[in-house]
Amino acid sequence: MNELVPGGNLPLPGGALTLRVPGPFDVSALITDESGKVGGDADFVFYNQPTAPGA
Repeated sequence: MNELVPGGNLPLPGGALTLRVPGPFDVSALITDESGKVGGDADFVFYNQPTAPGA
């Protein structure tokens, strides 16, 4: 398992993913395509937009 440091980035494995975050954290994720690029605003997952198409 990898530890994510504050302000750090970490690529995620393919497939389903479960995160457990102890404490009050603001977690966000960017959904990228095969080339590592974000398609648009809908691919940004955060507290006010908790889902993304296909994820």
